[in-house]
Formats: sequence, structure tokens, C-alpha cells
Amino acid sequence: VARTCPNVTFVATTNHPIGVDAAFLSRADVIEEIGLPGLAAARQILTDTISEIVPADRLQLPAIEQLAADCVSASMDARRIRKLVLRAVASRRDLALAPERLTVDDVAGVLRAERAVRP
Repeated sequence: VARTCPNVTFVATTNHPIGVDAAFLSRADVIEEIGLPGLAAARQILTDTISEIVPADRLQLPAIEQLAADCVSASMDARRIRKLVLRAVASRRDLALAPERLTVDDVAGVLRAERAVRP
């Protein structure tokens, strides 16, 4: 492909690198490993996602800080952190009908429930 299409770049991602075939990896010119988000990144993901739903004056920044630490402790990737907020909205009918009422405690409750199922 490189000879016939020199301006083409292939990008592949996975959250399960152990399942990637060694022959596939041996053909890659560059392999970038990006780890799980740290505390600052988890906080930013949560703040950005929640602020899309909740008015800025209702953001609970100290609670978001603790929730971010809990997400890091649970080894959550960015996608799971973002979807955690959406699962919280979908977890109760009243929140689904009025998502702007979402609180950080609602999101933390979903994380606790998830951790109970997936210890």
C-alpha cells in the first residue's frame, strides 16, 4: 500500500493491547502507547462533560475532584469516564427528563454501582 498510496496513513487503536497480533505490530512504523488518564485529565473530562449538561454555576468542583480521583483509582479510560456521566443521566427517569438537575453525587453513584459489579 505504501508504494501505491504514499500519502495514506493507517491509524489503529485498542484498549486491549495484549490481543494485538505480534505480526501486525511488526509491520507498524510507529507505535504510540497512551496510558490511562491521570487525575488532571480525568478532572478535565468530567468537568467538560458535566458542563455540557449542567449550568456553570451548578458545577461542584470539589466533588468533581474527588470523583476524578475515584475514576483514576478505578483505572478508567477517557471513554468510560465520559460515558459515566451519560449513564448517570440515563439512570433515573427524572434526570433523563431534566438532565440539568444532574449532580456529581449522581455520577458518583453510578461509579459505585459499576465498581460493585466489576470489582
